[in-house]
Amino acid sequence: MSKLAIITVHKGSILNLEKTIKSVLSQIEKPKKFLIITPHIQNLFVKKYKKIKFIKFIVGRDKSIYNAMNIGLNLTKKNSILFLNSGDIFYDKNCTKIASKYLKKKSKFINIFKVVLRHNKSLFFPKKKYFLSKSYLPHPGFIRPPIINNNYFIKYIENFETISDGIWMLSNTKIFKQQKISKNFVIHELGGVSTVPTFKLMNEKFRLSKSHFIKETLKFLLYKAIGQTLYYRLIYFNKFNFNESKKK
Repeated sequence: MSKLAIITVHKGSILNLEKTIKSVLSQIEKPKKFLIITPHIQNLFVKKYKKIKFIKFIVGRDKSIYNAMNIGLNLTKKNSILFLNSGDIFYDKNCTKIASKYLKKKSKFINIFKVVLRHNKSLFFPKKKYFLSKSYLPHPGFIRPPIINNNYFIKYIENFETISDGIWMLSNTKIFKQQKISKNFVIHELGGVSTVPTFKLMNEKFRLSKSHFIKETLKFLLYKAIGQTLYYRLIYFNKFNFNESKKK
């Protein structure tokens, strides 16, 4: 049985959530747990997946996105955990099976896999140099090991709305060693709160530092000037290879 627990926080399109659920169910090796945390959802939708033992819906308990993630963390301390965003899908059917091999051998390591970005019909594959760099910490490709000692248990900062995932990952890398596995693992859809420059994101970057704020402001102005498609191609030019694809 896999040691992997998958946590999906959902708020928005039910179609995106179902796409993620179907992707998890398509895996050759199923996760030990699959928690879906959402403020509200139709009972008919829950009943559709109720008979699947490893899926658990947690409805109406969370106060925010990062509060929901902390609820998930509290329920998966003894597991290696992966946060899979609602709408994201595994790259192929072997992803959790491959991940399990590393979880068994290196249970005290953070395992970092490749995340492929998608915008419209374009897939963005991380370049080798960027993938191996310290700055490459993709949320849907970051698997944290089980927590044995509570002193190592790091939670998300809940008074942020967009940047706590990055802070959480960096904090974990200060405790655990990490290894990178050159495997395309998840396809992450661009256009979410962390990949679109906004005033909210600028404000939260300002709370980190002035340099972060200046960088985010420049990205915001560029985004407004050239539009989403060109923006992604420019900011990811040095870090990703682009391929046109109809992969769904």
